[in-house]
Amino acid sequence: MFLLSDASILIDLDYVDSIERLMRIGQCEVLDVVVEECRDPKQPNIISNIEMAGIEIITTDKNIMDSALMINNPYLSYQDRMIYMYAKENNRIVLSGDKALREFCLAGDIECHGLIWLVEEFISRNILIPDEFLDWLPKLEKMGRRLPKQEIKRLCDKYK
Repeated sequence: MFLLSDASILIDLDYVDSIERLMRIGQCEVLDVVVEECRDPKQPNIISNIEMAGIEIITTDKNIMDSALMINNPYLSYQDRMIYMYAKENNRIVLSGDKALREFCLAGDIECHGLIWLVEEFISRNILIPDEFLDWLPKLEKMGRRLPKQEIKRLCDKYK
């Protein structure tokens, strides 16, 4: 399984010290332009955590950039469009916390999932125990991360 992450997933996982768990699901990649989006003084170690986890940083080439420019969708950032094009051309599963990107990927027949899916994958593969996930919630909320309330409730009910 080849995964391609956007910034939001990496940011969320870094808040809960869990970036390295991605590699236990499959080979994970991130575009260099997305890594730059992750730079933030609030998370000074995120870039080194990405590198230490073994996530491959892909250098964005001119073809991907040019193809991304051709996508006319006001809800997608330029980086999101590059993620879409790279995933389409390289048959990757996109990981994104961005609803617009997830919907665009799914409309383009690209498999795409968010943090809730990752949590369920982690738990089903014994990469994460449910109590750890429950500990994540206040941390993510404190950092201003927005997760779908119904899905969080479903998971809390399932794992409490």
